[in-house]
Amino acid sequence: MIINLLNTDFPFVIEKNYQLSSNLSFLGSMVGEIPLHLTISRLKDDKYLLNGSLKALFINDCQSCLKETEVFIDIKIKVILLDSSEENSNENNFEDIHYQPLEAFSINYLIEEELLLSYPSIVFCQDIACQKKYNIRKIEKNNPFKKLKDLL
Repeated sequence: MIINLLNTDFPFVIEKNYQLSSNLSFLGSMVGEIPLHLTISRLKDDKYLLNGSLKALFINDCQSCLKETEVFIDIKIKVILLDSSEENSNENNFEDIHYQPLEAFSINYLIEEELLLSYPSIVFCQDIACQKKYNIRKIEKNNPFKKLKDLL
């Protein structure tokens, strides 16, 4: 879905189901569609705010036992939308910012980026043995700065 944010009435509400593109198949197989509930508001002439939520359910393999397991993603989105020409500006801004051309803003690209940022880096099933393996690896991980700390 492409929107020209420069020529749109606000607030712009998106209430629809979204189907994930095939280039993100490494996230696993998606169960159903993603219900989108998004609202875009204009803050200034060139600054927009996107609020909303999306929920997705994926089936992926446990990285320990390789059993199929469910990965549920529930995202609350609050992000500032700016034109991609402003991406290299040297503003000290601590808000979540998404850069795209405002005259051809792609909702699909934003959704896929949010899913990638929220997807867990390690997928484990609910089996206690798999969870213990993960926790043991976390505990045994050496601190690379331990020697420096000991010297100080």
